[in-house]
Amino acid sequence: MDADRAIAIIETILAPKLLNSVQMQVIRGAIAGRSYQEIAIVARTDVPSEQLLEASTTEAEVADIATPETPRGYQIGYIRETGAQLWQLLSTRLGQKVTKNSLAAVLLWHTKQPGYQPASPRHLGSEPVENPDNWLQSVSDGVALADRAPASSPAHDPEPDRFYGRTEELAMLTDWCLHEQCRMIFLLGMGGMGKTTLALKIARQLEGYFDRTIWRSLLNLPPVSELCSDLLHCLNSQSGDLPSSLEAQIELVIAGLRRNRCLLVLDNVESILEGKVQSGQYLPGYESYDRLFRALGELPHQSCAIFTGREQPHTIARSQIVNPQLVRSLVINGMTSVAGHQLIQSYGSPELPEQMWQEVHAHYSGNPLALKIAIITAIEMTGGGEKILELYPLMKKGQLQFRNIDDILQRQFERLSPIEQQLVYWLALEREPISSNQLRSNLADRQ
Repeated sequence: MDADRAIAIIETILAPKLLNSVQMQVIRGAIAGRSYQEIAIVARTDVPSEQLLEASTTEAEVADIATPETPRGYQIGYIRETGAQLWQLLSTRLGQKVTKNSLAAVLLWHTKQPGYQPASPRHLGSEPVENPDNWLQSVSDGVALADRAPASSPAHDPEPDRFYGRTEELAMLTDWCLHEQCRMIFLLGMGGMGKTTLALKIARQLEGYFDRTIWRSLLNLPPVSELCSDLLHCLNSQSGDLPSSLEAQIELVIAGLRRNRCLLVLDNVESILEGKVQSGQYLPGYESYDRLFRALGELPHQSCAIFTGREQPHTIARSQIVNPQLVRSLVINGMTSVAGHQLIQSYGSPELPEQMWQEVHAHYSGNPLALKIAIITAIEMTGGGEKILELYPLMKKGQLQFRNIDDILQRQFERLSPIEQQLVYWLALEREPISSNQLRSNLADRQ
């Protein structure tokens, strides 16, 4: 995506108003798929000093990176507010909702409208554009991912991250949703593997095949009756008072999923599970989710529910055994080496020697979030460029640790039962392959 052309089109939309330098930086970052924090880090410092991080700040939201091009970064709050005001202004002018993630797609839509006049960037001179549509046709997959948001409240939608690889998973999910007509699909994997990002990608890829998409997160532990009420509102199947019984509410939800072909995504399902006990047990007070999940998997409807989680409720595991054609699960493992390399390069990593990269990829097991944390932190620590390679010996010796990655592993470990934690403990101690008999012996000695 050509950011200069995007800026030229936006200035045409906002004319006679011209964009200031900060707004341009936000647009360039949005077109490049950067987060607001990354935009704050790399943006050129040319705003009043009171809006900047102090050079002495050591524990700020945005790292203080000093280079000839970027002496200091913007405060992330200032960048975010600048973006919010710009998207609101564009939304008003175009009569079309604009967000950081949908910017490229909305600009493409705008250039296809009758009466559109191509514009040349004011800072590139006045040379005519030979084919003004070509640059918009070359939108990358990462930007196309933000084509249109799922039809749900923005407060429930995750911000899509860079997306690389996962071609086999996408093909399988497409087949299950469209051709196999699965009622329920569970994306299972440890933290940071990209379950939410994959769910968002498939939701937007299949958007045209469903009447609507409903995205909800269980991270804040909504009671099942509250979720049913929310779903009924989205399905437009209940305008008055809800029935008092949960069974009646669930029946109405299933009836709505029969009338409308919907894609329902429930993210962070592990939030309502107990953890540390037998896998798949619900938290006290959330056992009624069993009835909703069982209905989604076992009762006939024409919709598809995609769940994501670090562990699977026993309800879904049981439904998968009873009806394997309509209830499926997919374990999400690490990214391929090629996709992982594309990911770290998108965050500014230099080209790594092949052997070095393979060891880095294996060290983090291809976990996208771990790779992202590692490369961003490495850039902050070294200033980027070839200096990043100086951290490689520390990684090989096990002396390079990142707190955020440790937090991911700790949260995953805490969800394990005591016997599972002991298994992890003994496997971590063994440097060579170990037989199941020896592992049992170790566990017996421990007890």
